[in-house]
Amino acid sequence: SIGEKANVREYDLSGALRKQVELEALFQEVSELPVIGVLSDGNYVIAIGQKLYTVGPNGKVLADVTMEGRPTAFLSCKNGDTYVVYEKSENGKNTTCIGQMNQKNAKIVKQRNVPEGGTEVFLFEDGEAPVFATASSGYITLFDMAGGEIKLMDLNKQSILVSQIQYIFGTREEPKLLLLDTT
Repeated sequence: SIGEKANVREYDLSGALRKQVELEALFQEVSELPVIGVLSDGNYVIAIGQKLYTVGPNGKVLADVTMEGRPTAFLSCKNGDTYVVYEKSENGKNTTCIGQMNQKNAKIVKQRNVPEGGTEVFLFEDGEAPVFATASSGYITLFDMAGGEIKLMDLNKQSILVSQIQYIFGTREEPKLLLLDTT
């Protein structure tokens, strides 16, 4: 709650506390739940509103940047790249974007708008860069950062409604869907 110490805690698979980092006082006055990611160098990235903070292992802010949108998720890839999914408003319309972050200062170095019509953006790792999938037009379509797209799965052949999809995970070669069964 507001005014209390803010901590980031990491747990292992057994539920034992592995690491606890007390964040600097700036984070004690936060009235909304932040979005938190872990960078490949062990630092944290914390998003509050449109502000991204890179926080060191001692809990101190190393860098901050104001985004042009509101972050909703982070993805750290095995090769060390970190991506942020964020919503921005353009011409009175919300657009979902994905941006590749600079590890040192949290600035976006490459970005791509997610095509319209998707119900949700799902990230999973595919090689050196993530692909993001949207379920629209009866297909699961993968979009990469270079602008390519692949229609991966025809939902009509599987009798799956886009509205049933809760989560997409797996790989390009073997996508997995978590569905809400309404029967």
